[in-house]
Amino acid sequence: MPITFHFKSNEKSQEMTEDSLPEGVTEEEFKQQYAKIVYCNYTDCFWNTRIEGLKKTKASLLMNRSYVPLEVPGFSAVCSRTEIAIQLNTYTRGTQKQPIPTCFTTAKNGKTGHMDFARLLQPDGSPYGGSLESQHPTIDNSFEGYI
Repeated sequence: MPITFHFKSNEKSQEMTEDSLPEGVTEEEFKQQYAKIVYCNYTDCFWNTRIEGLKKTKASLLMNRSYVPLEVPGFSAVCSRTEIAIQLNTYTRGTQKQPIPTCFTTAKNGKTGHMDFARLLQPDGSPYGGSLESQHPTIDNSFEGYI
């Protein structure tokens, strides 16, 4: 006999259909109160800006002078994007699950989430793999598109 579990959360899920701020708070006030410096060593990101003379150690960020990092001791670049988003992704290594915060707004070409579809075309302008019209059997009523 199968066992079924139903979990109820006390939190109500919020609909994320449009942007909004807390009542009575303007965007300028919100930015003034919550504006932060984001140190970043991801040099492939379009928004990563290296600033000459900037050195921020991990020990000073953690407010722990005795902290000794295993790898890179600090940061010499910041994120120059006006708004960023950090999302929590869960990665599994073996049998362990580990939540890791990752930047949602990274971009190698300045456009987050942008894909250059032109690179999917051959030099003559035709798509790789043949005709797009005959790629599914329900379109041409046969399997000739797959042969």
